[in-house]
Amino acid sequence: MKTGKVIAVLAIMSLVMCLIGCAANNEMYLSKPAGFWAGFWHGLICIVTFIISLFTDSVGIYEINNSGGWYDFGFILGAVIALGHGGLWNPVKKKMSGKRSAKKSKKKSSAN
Repeated sequence: MKTGKVIAVLAIMSLVMCLIGCAANNEMYLSKPAGFWAGFWHGLICIVTFIISLFTDSVGIYEINNSGGWYDFGFILGAVIALGHGGLWNPVKKKMSGKRSAKKSKKKSSAN
């Protein structure tokens, strides 16, 4: 049981370290601005980078040196996927269960 917890903690730490390496404000964007795919990735990991940015100044949520609209579009698309749609689409209404529909039909018949 204990080894399972240790492996889980190590896996989570490894994942966080991999995500930090690709976070915004990285030196790889000094020579070439970040484009759509970088924006998409930064949007996907925005939750992790936000938490890390609270503790360090070297990690940012948004890449300053970017290509403009395409980076913004990728970032928003990735953030919407990571954070959920936020009510942009209405969920499909589920059909009423048998008990609820039976209660409603009894109310309708008693009202008539």
